[in-house]
Amino acid sequence: MNHPFFALLNTLNHWHWGVFAAALTLLELVLPLSLFLWMGIAAAVVSGALFVWPSLGWQGEIMLFLFVFAASTGLSRLRFVRPSLPVRPLPRPAQAVTPSHRASQYVGRLFTLAQPIRDGLGSLHIGNTLWTIRGLDLSAGTQVKVTGFEGEVLAVEALEEQASRRDDDLGWP
Repeated sequence: MNHPFFALLNTLNHWHWGVFAAALTLLELVLPLSLFLWMGIAAAVVSGALFVWPSLGWQGEIMLFLFVFAASTGLSRLRFVRPSLPVRPLPRPAQAVTPSHRASQYVGRLFTLAQPIRDGLGSLHIGNTLWTIRGLDLSAGTQVKVTGFEGEVLAVEALEEQASRRDDDLGWP
């Protein structure tokens, strides 16, 4: 083993490995691949080992570097990389009132139906907008209250129905 490359490896000390560790860590800041960081940690461990055991030899240095690099990379994958889980959308409440949603401004307001509600669906003119509404089948001219919304569909109930529901809640006949 009289090759000049091996002679060069024999001259490495803890300062060389420390500079190599710093360079790899800085390279990780420039190119965030999460690879150079673990190489830098491995080089820092080798630097510390050479400070304590200067007679480690270049074979021991390379073996220690490769072992610490593989171990730190493997542990980082266990800690930071999660298995891919199926992505499910979060459940959305049916009547989530958000101030930025146009329909939320009509919740609680009273309107008179110009057209009947048939098969649970109808339409209602509010200002210059025609809204789709859903609720029980009601005839034209019935006064309704907007109780909520789902997307761009307003939920309505007849006022008489709400009054009778309030009476039932209070225990009145």
